[in-house]
Amino acid sequence: MKSVAQSLFEQGIYKSQFETLISNGSVSAYLGGARDLWEKKLFGGAYQLEGVTNCERPKYGALDLLLHLDGPSPRFGSGYFLLKPNASHRCTFTYGGSQDNPKEKGTYEELDDILSALFTDAFFRDYAIGEKDLTTRKLVEQLLYNLERPLKDPSKLPPHRNLNHFIETQVYGYGGLFMEAIIDLLNPSTTTGSLLIGIISGLISGLILVFFSGKKYETNKFATKGNQSPIIHSSDIKVNTHDK
Repeated sequence: MKSVAQSLFEQGIYKSQFETLISNGSVSAYLGGARDLWEKKLFGGAYQLEGVTNCERPKYGALDLLLHLDGPSPRFGSGYFLLKPNASHRCTFTYGGSQDNPKEKGTYEELDDILSALFTDAFFRDYAIGEKDLTTRKLVEQLLYNLERPLKDPSKLPPHRNLNHFIETQVYGYGGLFMEAIIDLLNPSTTTGSLLIGIISGLISGLILVFFSGKKYETNKFATKGNQSPIIHSSDIKVNTHDK
């Protein structure tokens, strides 16, 4: 059986569990399985219609509002991809995991319910989506000012090890890993992380690799096999992907 990293290299596509049939959580991505029933409830049966294929189902990630080094949902992996800002326009969001069918749902244009839940947590608990001592003032400053600034070197940010609190993101019309991703944050201590470092640096020019050890490399500094993908200059990051 091929590893995830090898398949990413050969196909260049980030796939859902309905396509890979592997999981870091519940292995139930099949017709009538728990994941199928979650999606049926969340999307009104759109992916159970005749003729709909598994590759049309959404890919899952989390909204990266607080810009933690280990990502907005590290429970689902020690490495992740950050996507270009325009991917947010093709996403829906839930406040928490969609398996729980949370009442707070939204889109890029209609995010009021999720923002309301976020500010409610910050106001009453001084805590939200993995951030301690997060007051409403700090949250406003983060949303209005910090997200508009150029992205700091992620490798120099502290990890927060937030496991259970996140804004889940469902990404639609995914155009392929190396068309969508802008930064790949890896844990080089893992087998997959080490393999992906070599694979990506040899496959694409312009994708930035960030290691949790605190070092950052751009792949166009490596010897590459080709440069079919454009070099990316933007640093305004919004979304990261995982498949929970």
